[in-house]
Order: sequence, then structure tokens, then C-alpha cells
Amino acid sequence: MSETTPSQPAQREATHFYILTLQGQTRPGAVYVSTFSAAITPPDGWCRAELYRAIYTDLIRTHPDLEGGAQTLFFSLERNQL
Repeated sequence: MSETTPSQPAQREATHFYILTLQGQTRPGAVYVSTFSAAITPPDGWCRAELYRAIYTDLIRTHPDLEGGAQTLFFSLERNQL
């Protein structure tokens, strides 16, 4: 007799993948460039601009070195599928 166990629900893959490169100034004369990337699933109904603003705002909030603001050098948002 074999025992069966309930299957685990399949984890949903993120629907999109982004890359965001920011440039800023940490102190007078010191410039930094940082690139961030992640797989994400935006809320239903969001447009590209809303998602960009949410990602940018979250990065500024969670990275103290970006508190003075940063300029976007590169932003890419693609479907997370091959």
C-alpha cells in the first residue's frame, strides 16, 4: 500500500523582470552608479510608469545612500518568460 500526501500548491513565478540603474552623489565630488534587478508581479491594472515609480521610490527608501535622490540611467521592464 502506498501513502499519498497532498501536493504543495505551485508557486507562481513573477510575471515581470526589471533592471534599474541609478546614478547619484553621496557627497560633494563623489558619484555612484548602482544597478538593481528583480523579478516582480505588479498589482493588476498598473501601468509601466506606476511600476517604475514604485520601484524607484522603494529603492530610495530602502537604500540610505540614495536618500539625496538619484537619476535613472537605465530602466528595463520585460515579461518574465523565455
